Amino acid sequence: MKNWLSVSVILILMGIVFINYLASDKTETSKEILDSTVNTTDIKLSDRAVRNFELPNISGEQTTLYNYLGKPIVLVFWATWCGPCNEEMPRLQNYYETKKDVQIVTVNATDTEASIDTVTKYATKKGWDLPILLDETGDIRKRFGGFTIPTTIFLSGNGEIVHEVYGPIDEQYIDNIINEL
Repeated sequence: MKNWLSVSVILILMGIVFINYLASDKTETSKEILDSTVNTTDIKLSDRAVRNFELPNISGEQTTLYNYLGKPIVLVFWATWCGPCNEEMPRLQNYYETKKDVQIVTVNATDTEASIDTVTKYATKKGWDLPILLDETGDIRKRFGGFTIPTTIFLSGNGEIVHEVYGPIDEQYIDNIINEL
């Protein structure tokens, strides 16, 4: 019986060591992923240049992220079916209309929508004229970590990722982050 207990303890300890070894490999992999993508929540990131991308807007015109450089950029990922997004978008529209020193750019998770027409009609019905880009394949959302929506990524005027938030935000939150730049 004592031998069985000793063997059990040794096996448990070996299992713990093995699990820690695997976890350390995953930690390293996660660190490498962090270095190449954005997948943190509400933390400040610095010196992280974002790669350019090109997407159509709801008018069908191709637009690149770099078209918006020069002013701080608030990049918001959203969908028409997302309740918190629907609460946030009117605030973003208001901010877009009143704060000309900041670029508000929204990216619709079009790959999760019924159609592009759904997004276009929805935005038109709501009276939104802020930039709405269509991520039809989900590739851009995945490039930024494949996170839930809404997600907001703050970029400096030269395209460095400085902050990221999961969930809806308001105008005051945007002001607080922009004032830190």
